[in-house]
Amino acid sequence: MSKKFRNSLFGFNRDDVMDFVVESREKEAKLKAKCDELNTSIDELNIKLADLEKTVADFKRREESLTRLSESIGRLYLVAQANAEAVTKAAEENATKATLCVESNMRIACEAESKLEEIGLELNKRTEKYLEDIELLKAQLSEAKNTIEENKSIIEEGLSEASKVGTKNNENS
Repeated sequence: MSKKFRNSLFGFNRDDVMDFVVESREKEAKLKAKCDELNTSIDELNIKLADLEKTVADFKRREESLTRLSESIGRLYLVAQANAEAVTKAAEENATKATLCVESNMRIACEAESKLEEIGLELNKRTEKYLEDIELLKAQLSEAKNTIEENKSIIEEGLSEASKVGTKNNENS
């Protein structure tokens, strides 16, 4: 931004210089307001990030719970399998009872397997959503940082030009 000042008897035209100073102050105020707005956005993004970190911690707790449940179901499956083997040995005495017991245990195992499949799918879906949310927040944060850097450069240019004008006025005095 270069401003030409008209000459007057004792240097530059006072009105031109005053207009420039007022205009520079207005631009500086606008840039400071924009900087404050961006800082507020950063604070809001930090709050969202903290919330997301809480969500991640919740997911980790749920994952641990699901792991314990999976291990319990695995032990139940092993117990069911052991029962099936015991029933198979007793099948010589009572073939009908043994067959019914094995079928019952197989239903339990299939239901457990089905539940594990559902839990796995739900966990994968939530993990993908979480990762998408993190990428979105990272992109927003990057965009905010770029905007702040641009505004910082503009402010520095404005302050530099104002400083140059002040130096020229002092030299002319």
